[in-house]
Amino acid sequence: MAEPSAMLTLNPLITYDMVHSLPYEKPSRTTPQDDLKEEVWQEDDKEDEGKEEAEFEAFTQQETLAPEGEEAVLGAVEEVPTYSWSKPCFMIVFQDGDFNSALHYLLDSLHNPFEENAVASVLVQESLIKQFVDRLGSQLRELDPQVATHPNYLRSLQKLRELRAQIVVNDEVKASPVLAFDIPQSFLGNGPTGIITIHPFRTPIDSTKTCMEESVPIASVSIWNERVADCYDVIARLKIDTVMINCCNVDLQPIQESFANKRSDVHLSKGYHYETLVLYGKRKIIVFPMGSIFGN
Repeated sequence: MAEPSAMLTLNPLITYDMVHSLPYEKPSRTTPQDDLKEEVWQEDDKEDEGKEEAEFEAFTQQETLAPEGEEAVLGAVEEVPTYSWSKPCFMIVFQDGDFNSALHYLLDSLHNPFEENAVASVLVQESLIKQFVDRLGSQLRELDPQVATHPNYLRSLQKLRELRAQIVVNDEVKASPVLAFDIPQSFLGNGPTGIITIHPFRTPIDSTKTCMEESVPIASVSIWNERVADCYDVIARLKIDTVMINCCNVDLQPIQESFANKRSDVHLSKGYHYETLVLYGKRKIIVFPMGSIFGN
């Protein structure tokens, strides 16, 4: 018998890998024909996606370049035009004033509320207000269609309905001018409203408080009082720089240069007395008919 050291070492017939690491290839479930179909489908999908992207891009460009005036698409919000006040005026009528002349100018503003220098609000002394309103209501005519269909006027009418405001209108016409009691213009909306508001007052100080509480950019105040000297007490309290006594919507050209140069001055022109002076640190323009000087 051979010695153990001389015995041959034999490699095992069953190895570890044969048991634990068996080779395995997953068979393909698609045939070459199926693979060809899948490639064709993928190419078709890419073409469809390209067409959809091109169509969407063309649509968005068409929407962006759409001319003005066409109807909005895809929920676009239509822009609402905005309007600004055009030198609005406040009118103050005292019991000693010529309210017939004041009514003349007020009626013009009621029928043309969007014009330059139109009256936005009128303040009437309590003892005169009933007579003033009665005389006014009978002279209201139908509004011009451009005023009656103005978006600001229609919006203001809706606001008045919501507020259940006391108003003066002519029920015999289809579209009447409107005079609304004790409502600030700001309650009716921004910009010109197409409505004139009316406020009663007792004393001159009350009238100035109402003027200062309004948010309207007042360009001028028209005061109707035959006692011109009394008007200066009111003028001194007002922040508005242009005041017309017993007149309204007067051309300011004769005094504008002096006012712009901050120079106190007096002019007599076309039957009117013009002056510019400083009251309580603020320069004013004051205009009144020359007949008022002799009347006082």
